Amino acid sequence: MPSTILTTTATTTANSQQQFITLFPGGFKWPEIKVPTVVLKLSSEEILSRDQDSVAEAVSFAVSKGVGVVVLESDKGDDESGCLLYEVACVLKSVVGDRAYLLIRERVDITATVGACGVILSDQGDHSLNLNL
Repeated sequence: MPSTILTTTATTTANSQQQFITLFPGGFKWPEIKVPTVVLKLSSEEILSRDQDSVAEAVSFAVSKGVGVVVLESDKGDDESGCLLYEVACVLKSVVGDRAYLLIRERVDITATVGACGVILSDQGDHSLNLNL
């Protein structure tokens, strides 16, 4: 669902410039989460071991039926898995869109690059975090 942008035109005496004003304070439309919501937790290795088209279809169906948050995590912490995690995150971002929050566990770099909604960080590090939502 594309975000709606309301535009207004502000004119100054020297020149005319266009300002964009949105309905949302940050300028972005974030997915609306109904509480309580369903959280879908996915592992990048699990996704890569299956057919990506069927995974994308299953995630899209789950989001359309009420999943409000999709959490992506990597079981490994090396650079090679970071590349694979990025590829999976890109696929999930295109599938989820703005229908649900996409959170990536412990990888701020991939979260920022993909444009995910947020990152899950812990004091203990990646492998000791038990996500009980």
